[in-house]
Amino acid sequence: MVSYLIYLLYTVMHKDDTRTKETEKIMPTRQQRRELITVFKGKEVKKKPILKIKDFVILIAGVAGLALRAKHLIDSVVELSGLFNIAPAMISITAVAIGTSLPELIVSIKAALSGKSEIAIGNIFGSNAFNALVVVGLPGIFKNLAVDEVTFSIGVPAMALATLLFIISGISRRIHIWDGAMYLILYILFIGKLFKLF
Repeated sequence: MVSYLIYLLYTVMHKDDTRTKETEKIMPTRQQRRELITVFKGKEVKKKPILKIKDFVILIAGVAGLALRAKHLIDSVVELSGLFNIAPAMISITAVAIGTSLPELIVSIKAALSGKSEIAIGNIFGSNAFNALVVVGLPGIFKNLAVDEVTFSIGVPAMALATLLFIISGISRRIHIWDGAMYLILYILFIGKLFKLF
């Protein structure tokens, strides 16, 4: 939790530098757009939308729905592990992880196809930082978390390797097509190793 708070603090402190660079690139276009709107429509640029009570109600309802679904998800994992006689960790590492990551996958694909790679990359790194630091840290505050053999012997090394690859990609400042293909191949190998297919 402390690590994630430090990460957030660092991000907030350095956001102005990024915004300044981006603004210098796009400010002429925005200014021209505003002038055109003023000339042809005689209206000022629309103000930013104001948050309404309905937005907060929807947010609270969504969080409550997630909490309820989380309980059903845990029960389903336990039931499936008993049905197929496999460790709950294997279901969590595969089915649960894929299911919870599908929204992030859709967002990243749409952002990449739209040419907004910064959203795709930010979504990936941000969600991983949150999962590794908060999703593990917050439950650990309430109760000790035991790391099972499957997670320790396969999951942890795979995450360490993925982190190393992300660091390399971060240093190069670009993820190429062959990088993406390599990531997919490594994930297939990870799943194969997990289910002892080789």
